[in-house]
Amino acid sequence: MYLGMLGVLLGEALFFGSPRLLTYAAAMALGFHAFVLLYEERALERRFGESYRSYRETVPRWIPRRPR
Repeated sequence: MYLGMLGVLLGEALFFGSPRLLTYAAAMALGFHAFVLLYEERALERRFGESYRSYRETVPRWIPRRPR
């Protein structure tokens, strides 16, 4: 969801040639990253414990890996 929103903002910034939208997208990316690190991951670890820690070690946070 976060990456989709950033994709839309970046697309609009490129389409309209707007540095303000590009700046807004960068600010949103930083905000999303901070929210995920400071709240979401901690809340999920409290809720799911070891299974979430194992999941987090296996799955990258933002950019998916190619399948093996």
